[in-house]
Amino acid sequence: TALWIYAGLFYAFLYGPLLMIVFLSFNQSEIVGCPFTGFTTHGYGVVFESPALVKALGNSLGVGILAAGIATSLALALAMGFRHPFRGKTIVLYLILVPIIIPGIIGGIVLLIFFSFLSIPTSLWTTVLVAHVSQPVLLEAIQAARSRGARIFAERCPQYFYLDHSHLEELGPFVKFTPVIRSAETRDGMRAALGRGMVDTIGTDHCPFPRQRKVDGLENIHEAPFGIPGVETTVRLMLNAVSDGVLTLNQMARICCEQPARVFSIYPRKGCIQVGADADFIVVDMDREETLRDADIVSKCKWTPFDGWTMKGAPVMTLVRGEVVMEDGEITGRAGYGNTVERVGG
Repeated sequence: TALWIYAGLFYAFLYGPLLMIVFLSFNQSEIVGCPFTGFTTHGYGVVFESPALVKALGNSLGVGILAAGIATSLALALAMGFRHPFRGKTIVLYLILVPIIIPGIIGGIVLLIFFSFLSIPTSLWTTVLVAHVSQPVLLEAIQAARSRGARIFAERCPQYFYLDHSHLEELGPFVKFTPVIRSAETRDGMRAALGRGMVDTIGTDHCPFPRQRKVDGLENIHEAPFGIPGVETTVRLMLNAVSDGVLTLNQMARICCEQPARVFSIYPRKGCIQVGADADFIVVDMDREETLRDADIVSKCKWTPFDGWTMKGAPVMTLVRGEVVMEDGEITGRAGYGNTVERVGG
């Protein structure tokens, strides 16, 4: 194991600035991962949101590469060295692709590093979920790796199927998230990939920062934190995509329910409707149209970048373990009804 860790460190520093934050899920309540808890981007590179670190080392390209290299080395060391001791566990890789200096050149370097990572022999891999994939070319690389036997999956957030650069001009810091908002062409390419089954799971990436935190970035976008709220809008955005003909209801059920349950080893208790499984499902009205409003957001942030957007298709009832917990927008579930879900095999 130590040999693989050293090999991972050497490999990471050899290939330079790609930020990977890795979490190893040992069970439902115990997570071990990178000790850095936050990150941001500046004009010179990747800099962690640690005042002490920035003060000690300075805000420079060197700091960015150092921080990225440390995180990358940890990611590869874990992915390679811990393959056998933690067989069957799930590694979640957050790949933050940050364009710095000259976006085209750095983007090319990042893609080269990503493809190099995918070239690691599949015998060394555990289950890998690549979070927030934002470009079709990366989906194709993941598909190619899977065709070679790697157990690797692609996660995507719903905002990437809707928002593009034009919304950045309109909403500014309210659509600041990572990976960054893409062009309309890339967005359309990702919608097409969704319909072709190249996206395996959907995540909300829910970051409900209060409105004032985003307002702080209206003059200087670097003053606003990354992230947007997503829990309350994800299902409606995906149902609307079904209404638009981007994917089918069966495909939505697969990437929102079945596939996440399989990836995180809680299938078939979760992720399906069959004898012996928990009766978790939603009832939807595909003819119902609703307009998303800031005033309707329950989350502490009280806003959504989709304010004023009309969605076709809405959940009208939610059941958890056979009990109705939501009906026509009203919460009916009782406090404390939720249970911890054990992974199959521990």
